[in-house]
Amino acid sequence: MRKTNLKNDLQRILDTCKDSANVFISAADHVKSEDLKNTLLLIALQRKNFVELLIRESWKSGYVLAPISSLGHILQKSFRAFMQPFASLDDEKLIISCRESEEKLVELYDITLMNEDIPINLYQLIVEHQQLVRITINEHLFVPAHV
Repeated sequence: MRKTNLKNDLQRILDTCKDSANVFISAADHVKSEDLKNTLLLIALQRKNFVELLIRESWKSGYVLAPISSLGHILQKSFRAFMQPFASLDDEKLIISCRESEEKLVELYDITLMNEDIPINLYQLIVEHQQLVRITINEHLFVPAHV
């Protein structure tokens, strides 16, 4: 039962990271600042790389993750509707929205890391990526002080 739960948690991480990569790409299309655009595109690239690593390491540990699950299909279908509000957000509000999304990802990692059946390679991979996400939150997705 716990192995099934772990596979489901890993699949949720995979789907969330794939979706967030798309969100960062779309967000980059709607920002005014070139620096912020580049930052968002780098985060998207980092997220896509993590997805590939997660699929590979999960497979090595006997967990075959679907490149796109039924949840992923639902997320893709609703993606355009979800992204519409970004067009009306200014850079500051967009940063806040992305930051909140990243904080939810950290929480998802925490839940997965509590599973006693998680293999060490997956544990280490998720911990490392969680640290990267925290750095993203603290160093890249902050709202600059108004001068």
